[in-house]
Order: sequence, then structure tokens, then C-alpha cells
Amino acid sequence: MTLTKAILCCLFTSFAVHYGWKMRGTVIGGEKGAMVPGMFCGLSLALFAGGEIGSYFCIPAAAGLIGMSYGGIEPYGDNIAWIMDKHQVEPNPKKGYGGLALKGALWFSIAGGYMGMSFSAMGGKYSVKDILIFIALVFILQSIGYGVFNQPYDKEKGIHPKIYLTYESRDEWGSNIGVLTAIIIMAVINRDFTALRMTVCGLFFGAVGWLIAMRLYYYTENPMKNGKYLLGVLSRKKLCGGWGNMEYCLGSFGGLGIALGFVLSGSDISDIQKKIEADGIFSPWADQDFAVICAFILFFAVLLFINVFEYELDKKGKKYNSFIMDCIERPFFNTIPFIFILMCSLPAAKLMTAFMALYVLFLKNMSDRFKPGKARNIFIIVSVPVLVASFVLTLVTSGPSPLLIFISGGIPYVILEIVWKGTTPKYGGWKSMTSLNEFTYKISLLALQSTIIAIVGGLIISR
Repeated sequence: MTLTKAILCCLFTSFAVHYGWKMRGTVIGGEKGAMVPGMFCGLSLALFAGGEIGSYFCIPAAAGLIGMSYGGIEPYGDNIAWIMDKHQVEPNPKKGYGGLALKGALWFSIAGGYMGMSFSAMGGKYSVKDILIFIALVFILQSIGYGVFNQPYDKEKGIHPKIYLTYESRDEWGSNIGVLTAIIIMAVINRDFTALRMTVCGLFFGAVGWLIAMRLYYYTENPMKNGKYLLGVLSRKKLCGGWGNMEYCLGSFGGLGIALGFVLSGSDISDIQKKIEADGIFSPWADQDFAVICAFILFFAVLLFINVFEYELDKKGKKYNSFIMDCIERPFFNTIPFIFILMCSLPAAKLMTAFMALYVLFLKNMSDRFKPGKARNIFIIVSVPVLVASFVLTLVTSGPSPLLIFISGGIPYVILEIVWKGTTPKYGGWKSMTSLNEFTYKISLLALQSTIIAIVGGLIISR
């Protein structure tokens, strides 16, 4: 990879993850929302790799989607509150910044590691046995990490672990230490230097990026030494806010770090290209496409059942253990599907990109935003045919194009935010939406970013 192409790769990937992080902050938080910027990250890297890797872009895109979801289990509102002095307990900037640095490091190191492993897997770096051992190791080390670092915990009794980085919510960063440890162990054993570089770079840029992003947030909301506010005019006009600035800055830094790890692995990526050209892509389950599709239909059905189940309990006012429900749900949208991605199953990779980006959007809005009966029913009636068509087209065609993946993870998210705010009384309904600068700003910014994505992405593909 030439120096010019390496620089463009880093800048474009940083921008793509920033673009995805906007969607995460717009509609979906948590693990599922983080899938979108992860998908954009893997897609961007594959496009810059080009060649045979570029033709299988859905595999690293799916790996990015899955890998980025892990960081979403880490609540960070309390860390920010300790810094901004907006908490029921005493301010604690050191704990706030320390927690953000750790969580950012874990978030982007895991995402980078998963994408790095997917590139190496395409060249046959991992055997079927290696992959199954890795997934088992993830489950085991996640449990150990959570037990060691995040227990005991009982919010009602005021019981917290010795090192707690979240006051109001359940800390789970110990689980991600387990996942990161599994990545490092497997990469070292198999001499996967691509995964190691992308893990280390993601770790460093995730930590430093969140510290810089938090300072940006702080000085957007608080006056500087000269008494002025950073971006004060834009903020007063509701064109941007401190929280959004922080989120987008974090996404940009994290994407930049992972891309740097990728370009530093240029010689290894070149070897993978040659390996695929000579022997074909590693895909031991290539003749099991029907079974793979059935497995993913089951995964999607489980996710739907859990969301409907929780919705019905909420509607009846019944309490349930959300942590247990999360532990049941998570393996079906990250850990288990990653087996199929490392096996380079194309049906799995295709379903875990554009379709999954739409599906998690559907689940979120069905069970959370459009809760009132009429609004929810209308949303379901409109969305279900779109989902069915997306699923069928994904399987009967060569799969979503890179541009379609960018679109599916962007435009529907902003449209649904506008619809939700326009139909929600506390936001003032449609009348207030049409008069807000925020409305025009978000649409114009999305159009600008989508245009840049389309132009640059098209140039990459054409080359």
C-alpha cells in the first residue's frame, strides 16, 4: 500500500466511523447501536484492501459490526457526570477520565482485533478447531472477567465491586477484558500480527480518543479561561452539542486507530491477497449455505422473541432481570455469529451487514420508541415488508453493495428519529420539528456525509 493510499485509508475510515457513530447516538445506544460504526469500519478497510479481499467486503464488515458491539455493554454516563459535576455523589474527575480511557481502550481494541482476525481468517490463518476454541475461550474469560472485576453488585443495597467505574448502572468492563484476553491469546498462538496490530492501535486510540473527546465536551458546555464557550454560536443555535461532539470525536479517533493498525499490516494483507488468489478463500462451510441460513433465521427469531417478551412485560408493569435477558440475547448477535464469520461463510456475512443494520433498528423502535399501540402498529406494518424484502434480496443476489450498506446504516436511522420526535408530544410534535434548526442541520449534514461516502467509496471501488 502506497503512503498516499494509506493516508486516505486512515482518513476515510475515521470519517466513516464518525458517520456511523452519528447513527448510534441518534437512534440506538448500547451494543446494537455500536454495530453500525463497526460495520462501516470493516467495510472501509476491505474497500481499501481491494483485490480478492475487497470482493469479500461483507466478511470484515460483519466482523466490525460484531466486534464493535462488545463495547456497547459499558455504561459511561456516570463517568461523564463525575467530570461534569452533574451527579448525586461528589465530583471525581480522575475516576471519570480513568473510566472513559479504560472503556474506550477496550471498545476499540476488541473491534480492531475482531476485524484483524477476519482478514487473517480469509487467508486460512485459523482452522475450524482454532475458531471453536476461540469462541469457547471468549465465553469462559468473559465470565471470569466479570466475576473478578465487576462483582459483587447490588444497586438497591448500595453494594459495588472494589473498583467500580459506574455508580448508577451495572459495570461490565471486566467481561470485555476477558474478550480482549481471548483475542490476544489466539492471535499470539497463531502468530496473527494483523489482529495484534489492529488490537493495539485500537486500544491506544480508543483510550486517548475518549480523553480528547471528553475535553471537547467539557469546553463546549463550560466556559474556557477567557470566559467563552467552544463552538458557542453553533451550540446556542442547537446545531451541535457537547455530547454529540464527544461521541463523534470518539468515533473518529477509534476508526483512525484501527485503520492505522490495518495499514501497518500492509505486507500481511498482501500475503493474504496472494493466498486467496492462489488457493481461494478459506471457507470450510461453503457447501452448507442452507444450514447457515437456517441458523441465522433462528438467531433473528430469538432476538425478536426476546424483544417482544420484554415489551409485553413492560406493558404489564412486570419486573424482570434485564441483565439476565441481556446475557441470553447477546450471544445471538455477536459471539455465535462470529463463528460463521471466521469460517468466511458468505450468507452469514451478507446477513450480518445490511440486513442486521436494519433489523436492530426495527427491534429498537418496535420495543422502545414506538410503544403506544397505534404508532407501534403502523411502524410494524410499514417495516415488516421492508425487512422481508431485504432478507430475500440479500440471499438471492450477490449481496448488498458497499453503498447500500452505508445507506442502510445511515438514512433510515435519521428518518426514524425525525418521525419519532415529530410524533412524540414532549418534543412538541411536527410543528416544532419543522421549525427547529436541528431538523435542517441533521438532514443537510447527513446528505453531505452520504455524498462524500458515495463519491470516495465509488472511487475506491473503481480502482
